[in-house]
Amino acid sequence: MVAAPALADRRLLAASSTPALGATQPTEPEYFITIKDGDFVNGCELFFPAGWNQWEVVEAAGGAPYLSGASLPANLTGPGLVRELLDRAQANGLNTMRTWAFTVDERFALQTAPGEYNEAVFRGLDYLLDEARQRGIKLILAFTSNWTPVGGLPQYLEWAGETAPVQFYTNPSIASLFKAHVTAVTSRVNTINGRRYSEDPTIFAWNLINEPRCTGCPAGTIAAWVKEMAAFVKQADPNHLLTVGEDGFFAAGGTANPGVQYTEWAAEEGQDFIADHSSPDIDFATFHTWVDNWQEVTPEWQSAWIAAHADAAEKTLKKPVLQEEFGKWVNETDPDSNLDDRLVFMQAAYDQTSQLQRAGSALKGSLFWQWYADGQIAPLTEGGGRGLYGIYESDAAFRPVVENAAVAAKLSAPVAGCRPAGADVPPPANCSDTWVDGAPETGMEGPTCALPINECVRGTDTCAPEAACLDDPEGFACACFWGYAGDGETCAPDAAALKTLASAYWSEPEAGACDPGADVAWPSDAPGYRYDALGAYTNDYGSRANVSLLECQIACQMAPTCESITYNAVQETCFLKRSQCPIYNFCYDPKEIMCNSTESRAGEVIEYSIPCGFWLTYYRLDMDVDAACAAFTYPGVATGANPDVVDGFREFAASPAAAELDHFMIAPAVEPEAEAAVPAATTPAASVTLVAASADKPT
Repeated sequence: MVAAPALADRRLLAASSTPALGATQPTEPEYFITIKDGDFVNGCELFFPAGWNQWEVVEAAGGAPYLSGASLPANLTGPGLVRELLDRAQANGLNTMRTWAFTVDERFALQTAPGEYNEAVFRGLDYLLDEARQRGIKLILAFTSNWTPVGGLPQYLEWAGETAPVQFYTNPSIASLFKAHVTAVTSRVNTINGRRYSEDPTIFAWNLINEPRCTGCPAGTIAAWVKEMAAFVKQADPNHLLTVGEDGFFAAGGTANPGVQYTEWAAEEGQDFIADHSSPDIDFATFHTWVDNWQEVTPEWQSAWIAAHADAAEKTLKKPVLQEEFGKWVNETDPDSNLDDRLVFMQAAYDQTSQLQRAGSALKGSLFWQWYADGQIAPLTEGGGRGLYGIYESDAAFRPVVENAAVAAKLSAPVAGCRPAGADVPPPANCSDTWVDGAPETGMEGPTCALPINECVRGTDTCAPEAACLDDPEGFACACFWGYAGDGETCAPDAAALKTLASAYWSEPEAGACDPGADVAWPSDAPGYRYDALGAYTNDYGSRANVSLLECQIACQMAPTCESITYNAVQETCFLKRSQCPIYNFCYDPKEIMCNSTESRAGEVIEYSIPCGFWLTYYRLDMDVDAACAAFTYPGVATGANPDVVDGFREFAASPAAAELDHFMIAPAVEPEAEAAVPAATTPAASVTLVAASADKPT
């Protein structure tokens, strides 16, 4: 029988020499983006932003074991996804990404309490900045958002004990909290390349807040807040450009607003495109375009909206302007929201952008929402696949993105009479002497090459997809999963063993388990395990990556006390169990899990639920049924019991197939707290423990 080799037998890939400190990589001059005569300038070249918005990219860069907005592709870690996106962006001529200087998932919060930060998450932003630097891609970073309950306006209100949105813009205590976050971010020193954020030319600009709203507030409330905060940010960081980050609604009477002539809802949201961007500390203007959300679903309205902002920026504000967010839904249940429909809107927006760029207007670029790498899948609440907003590189709608990037590159001409001056930033240290087998991003990193890299989180290991990666301070180890043989870098399946394992489980079809049993820790060398680099999990139970039913069974085989598994085929999630009594496997009909979601459309919050699959339990036919059922006590369970199933278990347990499995669990079961601990990641522990949501976990 093929089993995973003992850890001592695994080949450890380790560094062969000590770092040569002080060695640096050759670097090209780097420049802060500036504005000259109404144009963005990079050094002495005109700069036209061409790029995209990315959700949860900081979480991914930090090594989050999962993403909720769009899944991690199979066999790709979060940092690997970041590298993939940045590589493809560079190949397609894109030069700008917009994202957040906070996080959106409560399990991976950057700021866990006022003034307290999760260092591992902050290192995710460090990593994103350094990877973007290496590819010449600039980042627009927002300090906060109107919408997100983590890192956003609702979080600040909660910390201050307030509920009314107007308090965010007028309460001195909340203003102090926001300024403290600005200070923490701008003064941050990147742990990878040693650059202070305020001195890093990789950052194109800051957004004060994504889509500020203050419904029914006195006129000028947002504009006054912008004026105060813009002056503060410029004092903290005079090197970078600054903008607001708003939708771009005009004040009452603005004929370009969505809803006009039938409603003034947009003007009532508290924004004033002109007033909000009038502060001398706001360097350029932004607007967003959401034809579906705002129920203005015609290319003609989209064109008029873009033109109105280009005109207002040029004639009134006399500042450059970006269409900072725009997109078009795809809804497979709506015949008017298909991929062809999206292409019409995307093509029109980029054709108009290119035309205005060539004409020398104030509109300097457009950033679409949002990019999906191959293998990323939207959550079930958006129907999976590309969901409402995801755009794959293979989609026809990606073509105008690339076409506009080519136009932007051609327009990037030298600026007459300009003398370039490189940004005064330290070059990153060369830690190549610590690389494992000569592979970049292994071994050590940091200004003194003393920060260990978790290659398993970083995705820079050389382990096969059928193998576990186990981190070591100086390298990593690879070990084939149970049922596979090899050195960890290559693993060949034992077809007979896997077939035997797959047939070694019993479950009444369409039946759930009324006996919850006890959870078993997920083995760190089994499929479905991922290092929790950001400190999100409060226990070691359940798969951390999507698994098939067979992979779930393999994990049970590798866990010494596992007797059964509880699996959801829709969510592809598994829990390992012990001491469940199979006699009561079908005492009630299982209930389908419902996934809840909320959306904001034209200022209205819409809540809905969709089915998310069933939790079904599968029992190992070589388990100790008598012991499990002897200990079984579950009030009210009497009907539906089927003691005859025990005969099937005993028959299998006496068969040669059961003996071939060589299961480890024959020793007496232990209590959950006494089980072997899962090895921790070498990434430094987070500064706070976050409570995992329990809604998706079966009982």
